[in-house]
Amino acid sequence: MVWLMGAPYLIMKELDGRPLCPTEVAKALDRPIAWVSKRTGRMEALGLIIKEGPDDRGRRSMALTEKGERVMNAISAIEENPFFVELRRALDLKAPEDAMRSAVRAEAERVKKELRANEGGCDIGRLYKAVMGASSMRVESWYASNDLTLLLSTVGSERWDGPSRLLLLKLIGRAINDSRSDREYVTAYNGLLESLFELAVDEGSDINVRLEAITAIGSLRDRNGKVPNGAFLSVMKVKWETLAPNRDGSGLVECAISEVLQKWMPLLNESQRGMLFRSVDRMLHGRISTSDDLQMKDDSSDLRKVDEKRLESYRSLVASLLNRDVPKVHTRCLVSD
Repeated sequence: MVWLMGAPYLIMKELDGRPLCPTEVAKALDRPIAWVSKRTGRMEALGLIIKEGPDDRGRRSMALTEKGERVMNAISAIEENPFFVELRRALDLKAPEDAMRSAVRAEAERVKKELRANEGGCDIGRLYKAVMGASSMRVESWYASNDLTLLLSTVGSERWDGPSRLLLLKLIGRAINDSRSDREYVTAYNGLLESLFELAVDEGSDINVRLEAITAIGSLRDRNGKVPNGAFLSVMKVKWETLAPNRDGSGLVECAISEVLQKWMPLLNESQRGMLFRSVDRMLHGRISTSDDLQMKDDSSDLRKVDEKRLESYRSLVASLLNRDVPKVHTRCLVSD
């Protein structure tokens, strides 16, 4: 069972829905072909995969069997169970991936020390490489490090230059995605929301930093796997900012927001869907501060100037996402580029 939840599970995930040759699997997992061949032999004997070929080019293909698919789905259900994650941590169970987990922790500790010693920041390239490796191999709880959590919380600090902050945001995105079944760290990473929002709306920041911050906000989930109200409100506030005339990078930011909303739709509750519907009209009024601003329609006559084309594009997006008609907003005080 432990063996199945390691390398075989990763291989089955790669074969899910598509046949691949060993070379393609090895490339996807960043492992030697010999590593794949050694494990797929036993997997074939267990009936988890089938191998066909070789073809006229001498290549063999591998595909997931029905049994393999059932086993893969069962392992996914176990790994995504928050109680299982807590149990493994409480028992301090060791796994073959401990070396990769230790590498992440060692790099996080190194960067933390360098950051404290050097007011100008430090290079996090090695930490980024260690995290990407652990994440791609689905190393359990690689993110469970106090030093790493502390580093990620400094993402808004002036100590980081643009390129380093961008890498840090990418690490945050990976940590958020990989910790969704871990109640302790779901709570910890939701604490980064304010810093992520500030970066998302900062016109002085590099556009790639802003886009990565929006993507990270879109990855946040609450302890039940749903969209946190705080994250939803933050995206609405960012959208409000982009509709002001002559905003730099608004087009790219709007695309990022659109992707987040599309990804969120199956997870939104009825209250959030209602707020999304009312947000179109609300974009014409004063700054959005709390979710209460989206709970009721604002009937005040004090309208702000916005970009007409972008507001109409947003209205069409919301109508499409909700699959319902969204009335066009009052056209007074609208401007176009």
